[in-house]
Order: sequence, then C-alpha cells, then structure tokens
Amino acid sequence: MALFGLGAGGIFSYVLVGRGGPPFSKLGFLGLATAVSVIFSLWFVLAQPPDLNRWALVAVYLASTLPFFFAGTVVSIVIAEAIERVDRAYFFDLAGAALGCLALIRS
Repeated sequence: MALFGLGAGGIFSYVLVGRGGPPFSKLGFLGLATAVSVIFSLWFVLAQPPDLNRWALVAVYLASTLPFFFAGTVVSIVIAEAIERVDRAYFFDLAGAALGCLALIRS
C-alpha cells in the first residue's frame, strides 16, 4: 500500500505542477494534508473492530494509502524543483528518515 500511495502521489504531482502557480504554497498545503492524513489514518485503522468484512478492509487499505499518497506528492515536487541539486535533496530526504527512525528507537 505504501508503494502504491507513493507512486500515485508521484503521478498526481505531475498533474498538480502542470496547473501552474507557486510550488511552495502547494508544498505547504500538501505538507499539512500529509500530517492530517497520518492522524486520520491512524485513528481510522485503530478504531476498526478485529473482525473486518470486505468493505471495511477496503476502507482500511485506502486510509492506509492516503498518507503515502500525500508524502509521495511532496517528495516528487521537491525533487522536481531541485533537479539540479537532486543529490542534496535526496540526501536530506534520507537523513530525515534516518533521524525519524532514531527518534522512534530512542523513545
């Protein structure tokens, strides 16, 4: 589900950037949407009963995909804007992920 969400977000970023407008305001909105979707997704998935029917399982999959969709859109737009500095952008992307993992282990 994560890979599907990231891929769909990358495709959506192509459509979103093609509409024009300042990319940084789009990134701010998408960053906020990512944060809200993480909270919503966690709440929704944890609120489900253990015995899920088919449609509840589909809803759980879709809710789990949503944060990855927005995060994939953000990463794609950032890399597209910094294509001449993609090595540094990718470094900071990986460094941020590593710091997040370390913070999770330490807590």
